[in-house]
Amino acid sequence: MPGDFSAIGADGESVMLESLGAAWIGAVDSKGEALEVKEDSEGVTLDIHTTVQAKNAAKLEVLPEMWSFDEETGKWQLAASDMAIDGQAAPNASRVTVREETAVEEELPKARPRKSKRAYRKPFDPEKVAKTWMTPEAFREKLAQEGEKSIAAPVSKLGYWNIDMAYHSPNRAVMFKGRVLDRAGDPLADAQIWGVGKSYHGRSPDTTDKGGRFEALVVQFDSEVDVEVSYRKPADSDKKLDVFFQGGYAPRVSSVTVEKLLAQLPGSYHLDETKEYPRWWKSAPQGVGPSCSIRWSSLRHRWHLMVGERVLFGFPGDEDGQRGSPVGDGWQPTRDLATESLTVLKCHRARKVISEKFGPYHTGPAGNFVDVGEFKTGA
Repeated sequence: MPGDFSAIGADGESVMLESLGAAWIGAVDSKGEALEVKEDSEGVTLDIHTTVQAKNAAKLEVLPEMWSFDEETGKWQLAASDMAIDGQAAPNASRVTVREETAVEEELPKARPRKSKRAYRKPFDPEKVAKTWMTPEAFREKLAQEGEKSIAAPVSKLGYWNIDMAYHSPNRAVMFKGRVLDRAGDPLADAQIWGVGKSYHGRSPDTTDKGGRFEALVVQFDSEVDVEVSYRKPADSDKKLDVFFQGGYAPRVSSVTVEKLLAQLPGSYHLDETKEYPRWWKSAPQGVGPSCSIRWSSLRHRWHLMVGERVLFGFPGDEDGQRGSPVGDGWQPTRDLATESLTVLKCHRARKVISEKFGPYHTGPAGNFVDVGEFKTGA
């Protein structure tokens, strides 16, 4: 999944998320071009099958909701949507709150069981299940059960979607602070810090300052959490090509061009005419990283610019679907470039990322600020 578990809630405030399941939805036409959902359409139905047990729903006093990923900000955004679990309509957290259970139970009819064990595999129709709303209590109990569950919801656009529970600081969170040192005992600046839930599914980020300190690592209260420290080794210790996130944010990919990419890749191109279609290769010096190639895709009917086996740009063939020549301004970034670990393009002789884990720690009551002390790493 792109980004971290930080998000923007309904009130515009920053929240952290605990995930129950996620998926990426995409569609292409016969030429391999990306498609989008029309604004006036009914959208598509996302049906996620998950075995996650949401035991924290009652503790957090929240209900799961649908969240979509904004690639420009690198944040998850709340997308209020009707939801069904195993064919029964779930209470909408944007419409009701857990603390209003009495009022909700009076307004909504009592949940009724599914007609068959496979009913949840049918497409979700909000109209048909409108009279089977579950109470928040029944919904939480269902989520906490073992075994596979089907969580279905209509979504209005393509891309990344997450079924998450939001928790805020300080109402439902604890703030960790501490200090990270290198092997010699000196402060380790610009290290990435992660709070990794052991008793819940979620990660939260922070970064060390020049003194090696982090002050605001948000984690769930009354939970078991590991602290993970990530840093980079010296430049000459590992030579490889790296394309990765930077700070969890995703700037517009329109600023990334084929020319900029090729200028940063090591080696030089040569033409290979031994295949059915000609290929151009930019071989990397031994030990530096994967080679870059331009090759024709007979399946997608377009040229691909690839780093290793990852397609970063596409160039359409001619009007007859033939390969033509991959020359000109027609190169377009693919979804591989705009999502996943390729959101920010940075090709170079990168340093290897090392992660060390410390813990577990028990977070204690909500609202606490906990000093977890010093972590001495192998940096």
